[in-house]
This record gives sequence, C-alpha cells and structure tokens, in this order.
Amino acid sequence: MAIAIGVLDLELSGRADRVHRDRIRAAAERYGHTLHSIFEVSPGIFMPVTATVMALREAAATVVIAPHIDHVWVARRALTEHASVIVLDPEQMWEHRRRWPTLAPTPPAHPLLP
Repeated sequence: MAIAIGVLDLELSGRADRVHRDRIRAAAERYGHTLHSIFEVSPGIFMPVTATVMALREAAATVVIAPHIDHVWVARRALTEHASVIVLDPEQMWEHRRRWPTLAPTPPAHPLLP
C-alpha cells in the first residue's frame, strides 16, 4: 500500500471543493493507497509547484491524486519526477519518471547552409 497525497487547487475547485475532496479520498481507497493529506494550492501561494513537491516529499508519498487534470497540469513534470500521478477527470495515470515530450522544437539534423 503506497502513501498518497491529494492535490486540490482551491481556485479551480470553487464550490466543488467538498466533492473534489471526497473524490480524492474515494480514489485513494479504490486504488489501495493510504491518503496522508490533501495539499491545498491557493491563489496566494508562493511557488505552487515547488510547494506541492515539498508536500509530496514531506509526506514520503509515492502517489499524487488530483480531481481534475487542471489541478496538476502545470506541475506534471515536477510531480512525475517524484511520484506517480492519478488524475480522476479525465481518468488517467502518469507513471513515476514519465518521459514527457520536449518543449523545445528539435533542431534539424543538417542545418541549411547559407
């Protein structure tokens, strides 16, 4: 049984906050993980990606659970360096150490000569 944290962006959740928390708890149980805590990302948080990774490390968690892809999309690369990520809507799992496509275009193999 792995230790998990939930990630909840309060600005995105809005009135669905309680529903999202319940979905995170239910998913942890369904996947057989122990939910350590639900980390709240609020609008005023300084360096939210770093803060989320720190919460993950402090909990010694190996799984992150988010109610929707938008709650973790910005942090996806950093989170998958440390844990697997379960997204509930749309349902998907990003494995630990996932190789994301590069953000920069690949240079041509043989640059054109002037």
